[in-house]
Amino acid sequence: MIPQDRLSTQQVVRQLVTEHAGLRPTDAYHRGGVALNDPSLGLDLQLWSLRVVNGEFLIRADQVPETVLFSVPGEVSSASLAFDQNMRSFVVFVEGGIAKYRWFDTLDSSVKITTLPGASSVKCCTDDLRVSQIQLSDIIMAYIGPAGLCYRQQRDRYTVERVLAPGISGVIQSVGMNRDLRLQFKISSPDGVPPAMTLATEPPLGEVVINLAARAGLVGDKIDVSDLYEDKVYGYGVASTEGVDAAIKPLAEAYGFDPVEYDKRLRFKKRGRSPIARVRWSDLVNLDPPIQRTRDQEDELPSRVHVSHLDPDGGFAKNQQHAHRRSNQVRTKRERKLAFNFVLPAEDAANIAMRELKREYREQMGYKFALGPAWSFLTPTDVIEFEDRDGSVEIIRIEEIEREDTVSYLKGRADGGLAVYGPTTAASQSLQPPRSTTPGLVGETRIEILNVPVLRDQNDELGLIVAVAGQTAAWSGVQVMFSTDAGQNYTEAFRTATPAVMGESLTVLFADGGGEYPGFQTVDVQTNFELASVTRESLLSGANRAVIGDEVIQFQTAVHLGNSRWRLSGLIRGRYETASPAWPVGTRFVVVDEGLVFAQLQRWMVGVDFRIKAVSFGSTLDETVPLSYLFDEAVSQTEWRPKNVTARRSGSDYIVEWNARPRLGVETNAYHSKFFRGHRLKFSDGQTIDVPVGNTHTRAGAPPDLTVVVHGLNDITGEGPASIGATA
Repeated sequence: MIPQDRLSTQQVVRQLVTEHAGLRPTDAYHRGGVALNDPSLGLDLQLWSLRVVNGEFLIRADQVPETVLFSVPGEVSSASLAFDQNMRSFVVFVEGGIAKYRWFDTLDSSVKITTLPGASSVKCCTDDLRVSQIQLSDIIMAYIGPAGLCYRQQRDRYTVERVLAPGISGVIQSVGMNRDLRLQFKISSPDGVPPAMTLATEPPLGEVVINLAARAGLVGDKIDVSDLYEDKVYGYGVASTEGVDAAIKPLAEAYGFDPVEYDKRLRFKKRGRSPIARVRWSDLVNLDPPIQRTRDQEDELPSRVHVSHLDPDGGFAKNQQHAHRRSNQVRTKRERKLAFNFVLPAEDAANIAMRELKREYREQMGYKFALGPAWSFLTPTDVIEFEDRDGSVEIIRIEEIEREDTVSYLKGRADGGLAVYGPTTAASQSLQPPRSTTPGLVGETRIEILNVPVLRDQNDELGLIVAVAGQTAAWSGVQVMFSTDAGQNYTEAFRTATPAVMGESLTVLFADGGGEYPGFQTVDVQTNFELASVTRESLLSGANRAVIGDEVIQFQTAVHLGNSRWRLSGLIRGRYETASPAWPVGTRFVVVDEGLVFAQLQRWMVGVDFRIKAVSFGSTLDETVPLSYLFDEAVSQTEWRPKNVTARRSGSDYIVEWNARPRLGVETNAYHSKFFRGHRLKFSDGQTIDVPVGNTHTRAGAPPDLTVVVHGLNDITGEGPASIGATA
């Protein structure tokens, strides 16, 4: 029963004890007893499922084979299941657009199907399955009717309509007891939502994970997300072709939780929890050594963390937040980038960046150890205290457990606790909301910033390549504006009416080592203009260049698949010394042609967080949403890694030779940039020698067993990446 026949004044949103809704509207789940009409072992023994196939309602449980409960002649569009105190089934369903319920009438001991007048969406549940509450429990039938959100209950023989929330429209997704013992209604309601029912505008993280897990068939009581109801998800775009694990992984990174499976249930546990036990040195299994510790190298830790996200305050444009480790003892230049394709307020994204930076430094230590049978209750994601033999205590989060006989072999990581995962208030940069001042239709501009090597010799400068294209037929051109002071002032970079050929990938492009000749992989893309195939000779002469992600590639063949979709084959990966990692579905794809514009920048702009506006012709600066872009690496003036480094000895002389890597011209007639300043040799004994000209150097009187690496030097960016080392 519902006390006072009304909703509570304070919302307590938690995971349902059992998620009653299935992947399809005609699938349903509910906890129940050992068998139909048998309550002898209680009503919370096992999970029962109901599905509808061609009008037949099929019911089963873990220990009960599937059987036909009943059938109807019409088309069933939704169904829901519950049980009364005697384990008799209660089913609500919509047949031919009419809501109905099948119930046991105790007055004449018969099963009846009754129509529910005016109901558009209906679900049911037994409100409390605890043994101590069975005599007080009720079957609740909730529905959307003309009066709003209504319910009827078993004790009234479903004859009395009670209105919980007037004016509600939409669809009831599920109803049931949540883990804080509140009866909870989950409703998708696009309109007519009064203030008391606005919960679905910002769904809890747990509800999003439940929805994603259901796509993989994890429904009913197979998933535990009870830890994930304090965080909100403001919007998440999920590609229909990506796996569920790929969709959940970015959420886990952003919100700090880990998946773990035990007791036949997949659980998602938040980080920052308190230790549940203390393990002492004497508890360790006698291995050699009893506990292994490994520490992450300082030069592998990031000095900066960048988080890109969709900013709701900036019209859902891309924004970036940054966290820097400011210490004169930090020597690393490594940076970590997190790209989230979901909506985060700027302050939340900034807090994530700061948390991840703290986590990298506070969780450097890894552990391996083994425990005896007394510790078999531990599971991955548990946090423990470890007391060493000297009395010092370390906090460890268990990541993996392998069990052999009575011994548990554990791997763990130092846990930062609330110092990392607790509340954080980091400085953030919000985008200004767009203001529309232009009447009529103006073609929106898509803009992509390509921080890649120089693709045309005449652009041998410091800068970025910009690709723009209209998103509608109304587009007639664009004025691209740059700001270096967080959007206070903008300066025109260029204007163009020539659209770039661009789009995105529709299939995964797997990692590749790169090469000079076509490989066997293919990738499907969707573009705004047609693509064309070329001969092998043209391909090897540099034709059909494109950028996917941040990698420059070439493709020989483009096969039209319809609807602006193309299958590219004859791919040459990793052109212009770019990396060729795996690129997921939805990665940007830009053809290198006359539509690209090179924007020259000044040296002091390296490290600047730009605000960039692509102001469509006919639009204004104020109504254009800015793009946040951190110019953190000057790729256009980064020298390439020298190849074929050799070292040999001639008497006491140490002779080094290498192949230089000019970045301009063609392979048969390549030449260096005007900013090229020679090569730098670094020896393993600490000596460094700069060689302004040539590709050989002799070091007299060099010590034995000496290793050398070679860097290209650039006047703007300094050292390029190191070559493979050579020893003599």
